Amino acid sequence: MYFLIYLGDVITTNNIPIANASLYWDQAISPTKSRGIPFANVFGNHDDAPFEWPKEWFPAPEIPQLICPAVNSTHSGEEACSFRGTQRIELMKHEIEHNLLSYSSNGPKALWPSISNYVIQVSSSDDPKSPVVYLYFLDSGGGSYPQVISNAQAEWFQNKSEEINPNSRH
Repeated sequence: MYFLIYLGDVITTNNIPIANASLYWDQAISPTKSRGIPFANVFGNHDDAPFEWPKEWFPAPEIPQLICPAVNSTHSGEEACSFRGTQRIELMKHEIEHNLLSYSSNGPKALWPSISNYVIQVSSSDDPKSPVVYLYFLDSGGGSYPQVISNAQAEWFQNKSEEINPNSRH
């Protein structure tokens, strides 16, 4: 049996001028889903970055004006607009609700803005209750947030590992 782990920056929502990038996420993971392979992910620093024109692409007066299509924003078609991108929490919610093969999970809210902090127990096929290994997923933030593993995450990891594996046998 296979198990795939997506380690972030699978998509980039910056410079995608739509309000919801879940479709792009679905397209990126579709080969895994179509083969029936279970998977999990931790988001990267570009998965929820906002839409912006890099200054090195154009001088400021030449940056094209965005026209918001009614489908992607609350503005009408002729107004100038900006797109906030799809937030990490929205991408994770979509994945959990729409992907039966996903083992991804929301992490503790206390670790916000990192949302994909969780543990998966991998068990033996001979004894599904017997853990072989634990996979720890730590989200370092990014996009509009600092890109670090915080002290709170390190504490969570230590507490969680002691809770699920008190004798440190695996």
